[in-house]
Amino acid sequence: MEAFNSLLRRAFEAFFGVVGDWPQWVGIAILTLGVMIVAMPIIRWTLVLPWSDRTKRGLAAAIFEMRLYNDRLRTVFRSIFAMLGWAAAYVGVWLLPIAITAVILWLPFAHMQSWWGWQGLEVGETTTLRVHVTGEGTEKPAASATAPTGVTVETPPLWIASRRELVWRLRADAPGRHELEVTVDGESHTKELAVADGPALRSPVRCSSLAMQLLYPAEPRLPKDGRLSHMTLDYEDAPGFLAPGWTWILLLFSFVWYFPLKRPFGVEI
Repeated sequence: MEAFNSLLRRAFEAFFGVVGDWPQWVGIAILTLGVMIVAMPIIRWTLVLPWSDRTKRGLAAAIFEMRLYNDRLRTVFRSIFAMLGWAAAYVGVWLLPIAITAVILWLPFAHMQSWWGWQGLEVGETTTLRVHVTGEGTEKPAASATAPTGVTVETPPLWIASRRELVWRLRADAPGRHELEVTVDGESHTKELAVADGPALRSPVRCSSLAMQLLYPAEPRLPKDGRLSHMTLDYEDAPGFLAPGWTWILLLFSFVWYFPLKRPFGVEI
């Protein structure tokens, strides 16, 4: 998986190297086209067409019956319940294709989230770096954090024994992607910090867990048997309603691209 994830990182970095200064919706529109080209064959192969056609015919028949006998209250109510049943069946037919497509496209979506899902840390702002140390006990480990030019480590490590966490406060002094180095009991690992006000690769978490790696794939995993389980930077979420704003634009363009692609791929909603 790491090899595939590394390939995706390089692909997204190359893509944003081209479209980074363009309006956000343009980049989302281009990526959505790629997503739809991948998703449409998956849906076509996993959708049970006879079931889909049957539910659509049943739904149409219920609507037609309600319009034809709209002066018979009992028939109208029966048609409404039939419509609800067929609509639920139609959704059920689509659950498997959507689930399989979501699983296959999860990692690319997570990479999109890394570029669009968090607000940038700007010059002069501060954030915190939290490092979770594995093991037991409450004794503070020997730890240090170093930063390149462009980032200042403002505080010594604060040890929160109940969480087994080390916390540093950082200040952004210059834009760019900066590589921090954290050493705990002689074991050193790096963590990227992005200082930018536009699209940039932002990785809030670098972790050793495979499940967490699926959510935060922008950096390689930490060693599973190492002293650190995860390293976290406090980036703010990008504005959005129930989801990051870029996902709503992606859904909109999904419908836009569906119409020219439905005939070549043979997928009819």
